[in-house]
Amino acid sequence: MYLGVSPLYVLYIRIILNICITFYRLLYLKKHVGLSIISYFKRVFFPCVLVLIVSFISVNFIGAFFDGVVRFLITCISSVFINTLLVFIFCLSKDELMIIKRFLFNKDLS
Repeated sequence: MYLGVSPLYVLYIRIILNICITFYRLLYLKKHVGLSIISYFKRVFFPCVLVLIVSFISVNFIGAFFDGVVRFLITCISSVFINTLLVFIFCLSKDELMIIKRFLFNKDLS
């Protein structure tokens, strides 16, 4: 970079700023809308972090057995499959699951 500093520091600063802005938004929503921050973390944040950790570990484990283009293809396919499955299991509420099931299996959405 211009000052001889690693470009990764720009990414680190961006991540820190995003975390600070997210907490500000949560406090703003708590004040103006009555959002429960604890409920938000239980229903949104922790399930997303769980999906992130499990998918990262499983996709890296699966990708370790292959090389080259095959590794790329297997990693992409397994990543989509694993992330979709984990989101269905951990992140969606029962109402959201019913909406998706109706959309997938019943073409009449009226």
